[in-house]
Amino acid sequence: MSWQGPPQGPGYPQGQGQYPQQQGQYPQQQQQQPYGYPQPQPPPKKGMGAGAIVGILAGVFFLLAIVCSGVLWFFFARSDSSSASSSSTSVSADSDQSAVLKAKAEALLTAVKTKDKKQVEGPLLEFATLPETAKPWFDATFDAKSADDLYGYWNRQVNITDLVTPFKNANEAGETEVRVKRFTSMADVEACQLTFCKFMEKSNLEKLFAAMTKKQALYLVLLEKPGTGPDEDPPLDVTEVYYFAVIKGSFVYLDHMLM
Repeated sequence: MSWQGPPQGPGYPQGQGQYPQQQGQYPQQQQQQPYGYPQPQPPPKKGMGAGAIVGILAGVFFLLAIVCSGVLWFFFARSDSSSASSSSTSVSADSDQSAVLKAKAEALLTAVKTKDKKQVEGPLLEFATLPETAKPWFDATFDAKSADDLYGYWNRQVNITDLVTPFKNANEAGETEVRVKRFTSMADVEACQLTFCKFMEKSNLEKLFAAMTKKQALYLVLLEKPGTGPDEDPPLDVTEVYYFAVIKGSFVYLDHMLM
């Protein structure tokens, strides 16, 4: 005899296979939770208000303003420092700058004595300039024809490396003492007792000063043996290097400037 389960009467649950599928009859939320409790939902996210956005932007702009002001301050501080440095090394064309020229000539004389091109380069370039700087000086200093002639000769013939030769010769001759003469007019030339002033260059200096439309000082560098003596006793052994003038705050070698 086989055993049969109890009869299924009203009130008994139907068999498992007869249960309706739960999916679709119960909310999905309840199916995912144990014991039938609904899962608590997180509160909805709130966006930033207009006031918060404005505050953040204001803070960003404030920081940018601080950074930019710091950069500008640094830039102008460096510019002021560079300007001050440049002005400290420039010289005035109106005042007597013989001491400045003497120091520069001594530096070149010492450098040439080493026979080291690298050491000579710096002091030598102290006396160089560019044509676009020199031409306005000639135009402003001399009448039109004289300016064209003098600038043309300087631009075509004068080479700054030519300045090494007299300094080299002076070193070899023991002429290691530097003296500077400044001429602003023929009165300075007449007062000078050097052979250079009385005979060699008197006529040319007279022509140069006569052609000037703007007063400019011309400088002569004398390389002498130590203990040679003052102008009243002109030395026989001397090397004359000429002419030099102040152009744009720096001494420039102009050579003989023959008129």
